Amino acid sequence: MEYGSVRVCPKWGICEKGPLFTGWTPLVITILLWAAGIGILAFFRAASRPAELGMPARPRRLGNGIVWLFCALSAVAVAHLFLLSPPIPRPFWAYPIRLSSHLGFPLNWDSPLFMDLALSPGRLLQPGSVSLPQNRPLYVWTTAALTWILAPLARATGLEGLYGVAHPAFLPGIVLNWLILSLALFLFWRLISDLGGACARYSAFLCAIPFLANDIVKAFVWTLHQQIFNLLVPVLGMWVCRSIFKGAPFSERTTLLVGLGLGVSSLAYESFVFILPAVALALVLHARPTSVREWWRQGLRVGSLGLGFALPHLSWMAVILMRTGAFHRAPFETDRDFVWLIDSLRVGPGEAATRTFSYLVLFLRTTWAACGPLIALAVVLVFARCTLGLPWSPASPIRGATQRAAGCVLFSALVLLFFMGQYLERYSFFLGPVLLVLCGLWLTEVMEMSRRVVRLATYGALAAADVLWLFFQVAKYGPYS
Repeated sequence: MEYGSVRVCPKWGICEKGPLFTGWTPLVITILLWAAGIGILAFFRAASRPAELGMPARPRRLGNGIVWLFCALSAVAVAHLFLLSPPIPRPFWAYPIRLSSHLGFPLNWDSPLFMDLALSPGRLLQPGSVSLPQNRPLYVWTTAALTWILAPLARATGLEGLYGVAHPAFLPGIVLNWLILSLALFLFWRLISDLGGACARYSAFLCAIPFLANDIVKAFVWTLHQQIFNLLVPVLGMWVCRSIFKGAPFSERTTLLVGLGLGVSSLAYESFVFILPAVALALVLHARPTSVREWWRQGLRVGSLGLGFALPHLSWMAVILMRTGAFHRAPFETDRDFVWLIDSLRVGPGEAATRTFSYLVLFLRTTWAACGPLIALAVVLVFARCTLGLPWSPASPIRGATQRAAGCVLFSALVLLFFMGQYLERYSFFLGPVLLVLCGLWLTEVMEMSRRVVRLATYGALAAADVLWLFFQVAKYGPYS
């Protein structure tokens, strides 16, 4: 589908063979799962002592080691569940890999290139390498390092061809995906569970299911690609912003180091740029400058953040230009990301206005397709908070910092995703983790102000919805890339 300079793939995230179940089956399954959720939550009611209306007693905080083990095992379990998803003979932009008559996964067409580069990463510095992913060297180097470490072990133990792709770099690349997904889930869990109270832990568990079971994980966890970063980056951005709101203002040196860290990380995948304005906004909002001198100081701090982010890119571009004589930035030169507005302004104001409105419609459509259920849940929880008379800004410092951090990342991502000019669901789901954190926060507050019967029924219904959502994600056709 062509729309101006934007290519929108209508197959991504769409069932290509129709629903697996029709008639009364979905309703019966939903009722049974809802009843199962009530039974599961009844266990927590029996195991816990009665609590008065208001905030439950704060449970003992789980150690980082236990949480990391839970996150790592959960990521492995969900990834293997997706091997049960129904295949099609010719998936879009992917090779069908069959492990058995019931197990398989799609291998993205870009994966063979990344696997070959993991064996010879020096190709990025050879003349004529403009067709290679020059703007993602850190991903290539990391995959190459894991291949150097893990490939001999996989070969010696016979695991190299266990998952249907007999390439030395395949399993190391999947291990990298697992590590990224586990880290993302770990940070996500801490963002919600650290809000305090037993309800926060329940909310973290309920929100962790859609965080793991979604189209991004299903399409890319078994393939060498960078889309898994779209789960880690927004969570990392909220962590950085919450650290700013919680503590003392960052010094210029700390801000420079944060910018350097984000800049180096963006050499693995460019989506790290989406949280750069969020960090800058958090710095300004936390400092609350009132005088010209304070504004000047905050400007220097934001400038040091941008300088730190730019230095790794400028250094890598200089190396590429000296070694190969050319540096190809496909997002700008081919896809016209972020420069489409300039292109349309060169044609005329009318073209710019028409394209901007058209792109806004496309952006809203793909955002709703990617995050529609989460947006609806967030609206319901906001309405519930207003009904209960809860203030917009939470009284707890950690909760207030979390809400402001999520707001900064959400605003930054919305603006940059729109101006990027490519509107695909896998890009728009960058907003998903942010919405899930906000839903976890607001659900915690609403449940703390609800009676036990309402709390039990709500948790049971949401637990059943989680199970149904996981079942739906595994059983549906697609997406495949």
